[in-house]
Amino acid sequence: MRKISDYGEVKGKLASSKGSISNCYWMPEDVIRMIGAGQLYEVSATDGFAWIQQNNARNQFFYQTSQGKADSYKCSLPKGMNCVAEIIHLTVPSQRLEAERQILNRLGFQFTDLARMMVKKPEDLNFSTSDNHRIRQANRVDYDIIHMLFTDAFDELTDAIPVEEELCQYLSNGEIWVNEEITSQKILGCALFEPSGKRTWIRHVTVEKSMRGKGVAKELLQMYISQRAQDTEYSLWVKDTNEAAVSLYRKIGFEETKRQMDIWTITAQ
Repeated sequence: MRKISDYGEVKGKLASSKGSISNCYWMPEDVIRMIGAGQLYEVSATDGFAWIQQNNARNQFFYQTSQGKADSYKCSLPKGMNCVAEIIHLTVPSQRLEAERQILNRLGFQFTDLARMMVKKPEDLNFSTSDNHRIRQANRVDYDIIHMLFTDAFDELTDAIPVEEELCQYLSNGEIWVNEEITSQKILGCALFEPSGKRTWIRHVTVEKSMRGKGVAKELLQMYISQRAQDTEYSLWVKDTNEAAVSLYRKIGFEETKRQMDIWTITAQ
C-alpha cells in the first residue's frame, strides 16, 4: 500500500478508463484534501486501480476498472484491515450495478446495509420548543459530550463519524446544533448540518440514550428548519436498519428518493 503524494497520480488514472465502473465519486478538491491530510493510499490492482482512504479507524475502499475488464479486475487488499466500500445507485437494477457488486463480492466484501437518500422540500414551518428545552449552536466547550454522543450512537466504520479535527471544524463553523435542557444545561441530543447553497445536508443526528423516543431529535430538527431560509431543501442518508430514524424523518416531512447506497464491509483476517 503506497501513500499518494501528488494529485496528478490520481487525476490521470481517474481519467484513463472509458466506460469505467467505479465507486470514486470524487471532486478534485476531495482528492487534494485527502492527499494533503496524508489519508490516500494506492493498492496494487490488476485491470484497474484501487485506493484506500484512511481516516482514523475508518478505511474506505475505492476501485476503478473498465466495463470490459470488470470480470477480471483483481486487487490485493492489505491484511489485518477493516474496510468499507459504498456504491451509490438508483433503485432500478442494471448490469453495471450488478458488476459493481460482483467486484466487491470477489474481493471478499460482504453486503452490510442499504441506505436511502431522503429529502425534505422547502416549506413554511412555524415551530417552538417545549418550555424547558433550548435549541442552540454548539461550541468548543461542548466537544466532549458531542463526541461521546456520536461515538455511542454510530458505527465507526460505516457511519463516517467526524474525527477530532473535523469535529472541531464543524463546531467552529457553527454547523452542530444541540437540544439542551435549560434548568440543568444538559445536552439531550445533537445534529450536524452541512449547508451547501440552497441544500443543507443532515449528516448525523443522535440523542442521549435515556431520552430516545421522547421527541428530542424531532424537536431539534423542526426548530432548526423553522429558523432557516424557506427555500432551503434538506437531504440525508439513512440506513434501512435504522427504522426509528426512518420513521422520524417521514413524520417531519422527508420523502424517499430513488437514490440508494450499498454499504459493503470486509473485516480483518
